[in-house]
Amino acid sequence: MSRPLIMCLCGSTRFTREMLLKQWELTKQGFIVLSWCALPDDYYKTDEKSHIGDQEGVKALVDEVHKRKIDLADTVHVLNFNGYIGESTRSEINYAIAHGKPVTYEEADESEGRVKPETIRKVITEYIDTIGLDARENYREHYNDEDVIAMLKDIEDNLIAEIEKGGDA
Repeated sequence: MSRPLIMCLCGSTRFTREMLLKQWELTKQGFIVLSWCALPDDYYKTDEKSHIGDQEGVKALVDEVHKRKIDLADTVHVLNFNGYIGESTRSEINYAIAHGKPVTYEEADESEGRVKPETIRKVITEYIDTIGLDARENYREHYNDEDVIAMLKDIEDNLIAEIEKGGDA
């Protein structure tokens, strides 16, 4: 088996339940999934179960660690239920885009500039061309060119399927 693709989930901690379900679904599809930490309900000292990093004074550190997860990922998927994208998530999206990571969204919303499947197909095709060349030089001992291209085509298929499940993008 070639290396599974790595997807980093971004979104508000208010969507932790949804994140855990999405993580499971993506894992069953063969992705390695990176996301934020999920804590058991009895960990929280108040009824407020989001923004625990703020409550414990470690928000800046946790945000930086999440950006390192984005660095490790092949692609980023945003959990933006009901169109909600908070400040930290927006920062993560901007970081991912600035570092050339393909970004998809759980819910399509033209006002947020969501990309259409055909646009993703174009980006992934360009990504295949770029990574394919890089792979020949850097991953020769682990993967052959056909494996790399097959992995990237799987990324394309999975991203388009995810967008299409959410409706028109």
